[in-house]
Amino acid sequence: MPLPEPVSRTHHHVRRFAFDSFSRADGLWDIEGRLTDSKTFDYYDLLRGRIEPGGFIHDISVRVTIDNEMNVTDIAASLDDAPFRLCQGGSANVSALIGRNLARGWRKHVNEALAGGAGCAHVREMLISIPTVAFQTFGTVWENRDKPEGIATHALTERPFYLGGCHALASDGPVVKTHYPQFFEGDT
Repeated sequence: MPLPEPVSRTHHHVRRFAFDSFSRADGLWDIEGRLTDSKTFDYYDLLRGRIEPGGFIHDISVRVTIDNEMNVTDIAASLDDAPFRLCQGGSANVSALIGRNLARGWRKHVNEALAGGAGCAHVREMLISIPTVAFQTFGTVWENRDKPEGIATHALTERPFYLGGCHALASDGPVVKTHYPQFFEGDT
């Protein structure tokens, strides 16, 4: 269902997030994120001067390399466009996240490593989203959803991690009752 029709308005700012995941030849996984910010009008940056409409105020990328248990084995960030040269230092502390696990305290660890003046708010925003991209990636692999037999959810013997994690997949809801009856927790 689309959003309701808005009142008359003027478009000012565009923020884009994009995330991609890759299986690597060495058995590890790369999750990459990119954030861009632009304006729909001429924007005057304190250091760079005039930036034309659509030109990037921010163009920031991250890559988090993980193993099959979602442990971070490597991490990198790149601030290709940013308002200040000092912004480059905003990713210096990302290496503190190597060895951490995306499924256990990730948000807390990201905030500890990059909070306030210790890091870039935009790098932090992207890193906080990385686990959901990893879960989307691994869910397909864990359930063999790249094959027709992957939709045979009635045959699962291990409860998928995402059941109970959202409104549609509530443990006592109709989707679980229909597609995952062996894990249904409602009244029968």
